[in-house]
Amino acid sequence: MARLGMVIDLETCVGCHACTIACKVSNGTPPGVHFASVLEHEVGAYPNARREFLPILCNHCEDAPCVDVCPTGASYKRADGIVAVKSDICIGCRACDTACPYGHRHYIEPGLLQQGYFNGELTKFEEVKYPRWTEGTVSKCDFCMDRTDQGLQPACVVTCPPSARHFGDLSDPESNVARLLSERESFSLLPEAETKPSVLYLKPRSESRQKVADQASADVLAAPAWDPAAQGRKGFTTGIRYVGHMGALEALSFLGEAAGGALFILAVAAGLLPPAVLAIVLVGMAVAVLLAHLGKPMRAWRAVSKPGKSWVSRGTLAISGFVATAVLSLAPTALRGPMTAAALVLAPVIMLYGGLLLRSYRAIRFWRGPFLPLAFAAQGVATAGALMLALVSWFADDHPASNWLPGLTLIALALSAVFAAMHWMNVERSRGVQASKARLLEGDLRGLFVWGAGVGGLLIPALGLVLIMTATDSVIVVALLSALVVVCRFWGDYAYRNSIIMAGAYEPMTPHH
Repeated sequence: MARLGMVIDLETCVGCHACTIACKVSNGTPPGVHFASVLEHEVGAYPNARREFLPILCNHCEDAPCVDVCPTGASYKRADGIVAVKSDICIGCRACDTACPYGHRHYIEPGLLQQGYFNGELTKFEEVKYPRWTEGTVSKCDFCMDRTDQGLQPACVVTCPPSARHFGDLSDPESNVARLLSERESFSLLPEAETKPSVLYLKPRSESRQKVADQASADVLAAPAWDPAAQGRKGFTTGIRYVGHMGALEALSFLGEAAGGALFILAVAAGLLPPAVLAIVLVGMAVAVLLAHLGKPMRAWRAVSKPGKSWVSRGTLAISGFVATAVLSLAPTALRGPMTAAALVLAPVIMLYGGLLLRSYRAIRFWRGPFLPLAFAAQGVATAGALMLALVSWFADDHPASNWLPGLTLIALALSAVFAAMHWMNVERSRGVQASKARLLEGDLRGLFVWGAGVGGLLIPALGLVLIMTATDSVIVVALLSALVVVCRFWGDYAYRNSIIMAGAYEPMTPHH
C-alpha cells in the first residue's frame, strides 16, 4: 500500500514563501488560515549573520493522534496515508486541534468566511473558493487531494522555484522521495511524539550550514521556559506553544461534571432528594457549557460515534447515561432502584472524565500520567462535600449527614492535594513540561494556581472545616463557615482545573533533532 509523503531539502530552500502563496491560491483558505508556512530564524551577528528557513505543513502522520481523538470520524486517514477532514460531520470540538503536536489544524471561526480579507466585501476569488470551507469546523492540509488523486503534484511542490519540495510514495524504494532519503541524512519534527510523520527534512550537506542549524536549535532551547514572547524572538516557532483555545469553559464543564457526580453519590448516601436534583442540574449545566463551545452544536449527537478510541465519545456516552439514569432514579417507579444503581456506577466515570480526556492528548506531556484524573475527581468530591455541607447546615442542621460531611470533605481535600502533588512529581521531564510548571509557579498563571487553587481552594476551606469540626457548636457560625467553605471550594476547584488546562504546553520544534 502506498504511503504518500513529502521530503523538503533545507539546503535548497531559499525562504521565498512561494509555497505559502501557491497553497493559498490553490485552496482559497480564509484569512489567518495557512496550510503551508515558512518559519525563519536568524543566526549569528553582522557581518556573519544569516537566516535559516523551515517550511512546515501537516505531517500526515502514520500514527495520527488527531484521528484517534476525533469523536465523529471527521478526521480520518486514507489508505494512501493522507490525513484529511470531512467537514460535513465535524462538530467543531477541536479535539484534533488539541491533539496535534505540530499545530497544523486550523479552526474556521464563525463569521470568518463572511468577513474575508476586505471587511465583508468578498472578491470574486473568495466567492468562488470559500464555499468549500465550513465555519465552526476544522480544516487542514490534505496534500491537495483534488490534484494528487489525478496523478498531479501538490500545489506547493510544483510552485517551489528551487525544487526544495519533493512528493511521492515513501513506501516505494524506487520513488523520488525514497531515493532522496536513502542518499541524504534526514529528520522529522518532534520524533519523540512518536507520530511517524510523512513529512521529512533533508539536512544541509555543507558543514557550515549544519553548524548554523545546530545553533538555531540551541537558540530555541536556550529561550526562557515559559515566556512565549521570548521564545518567539529566539526560535523558529513561537517556541513554547500553549493550548490557546481551551481554558475557562472546559474548566467549568469539568467542575460541573465532577462535582455533580460526587454530589449525587453523597445525596444517595444521605437519603436526600434536593441535593440529587442539584447534582443533575450541575451536570446538565456542564453539558450546556460544552455545547455552547462547539462550532457546530446541532451536530453534537455525532460525538458518540467513536467510543473505541475517543475520550470525547466515551465521556459523552457516560454523561448522557448518567443524566438519563439519574433523572429516572427520581421517579417513584419500579425502575428507581436499577436506575439509581446505574447512575451510581456512571458517577465516578464523569468525575474522572476531565482528567482522562486531558490525559488522552499525548502531545501535551504535562497532562499525562495516572494521577491527574484522580486529582480532578478528588477536587470534585471536596467541592460536592462542601456544597452538601452548606445545604445541610442551612436547611437541615439536625440531619445525621452534618456529622460526617466535614470529615469526608476534609479527607477529599487532602487527597486532592496528594494526587495533585503526585501528578506534579510523576509527569515526565521535557521542555514542554518545564514550561508548564514554570508558567504556574513563575508566570502569568501563578496567581490563579498558587493563590486561587492553593490558598483559596485548599488552605482556607481546610481551616474552615477544622473550625466546624472542633471550634464551635453554634448553628449560625457553622452555617456561615460552611458558606465560606463552599464558595472557596468552587473558586479553588475552578482555579485548579483552569490553570492546569491553560498551562498545557506543546514541545518546541527545533530546526532538526
